[in-house]
Amino acid sequence: MHQVPEITDWLRDADLTTSQRAEFAQLVRAYDALHPERQGSAADWADEDTAAWVAALEQVQGHLDVARRGRAYRDAREAAYAGAVVAVLGGMSEVQAAEQAGIARMTLRKALGK
Repeated sequence: MHQVPEITDWLRDADLTTSQRAEFAQLVRAYDALHPERQGSAADWADEDTAAWVAALEQVQGHLDVARRGRAYRDAREAAYAGAVVAVLGGMSEVQAAEQAGIARMTLRKALGK
């Protein structure tokens, strides 16, 4: 669970009212509460936390665009998928390409016509 000093430090340069800062902290804590199973160091979750905190900040500021985030997610998945196919065509193993792209090996094999 993130502590107030960490949240305050992260928001240091943000132009937010006191109530917006409180709303941000509430959103971050609510997000954290959804993931009690997290183990390991905070560094293991840094990318996910940063994405959640940016989304919380955008929500508080009134310009969270979930549709834009969805498009970016789909675009990234398509790029990973295409990259894995090209990597295999270029000589990388299916296992390695699928693992690195974060896709199922069977999905990759299907794309390769196998």
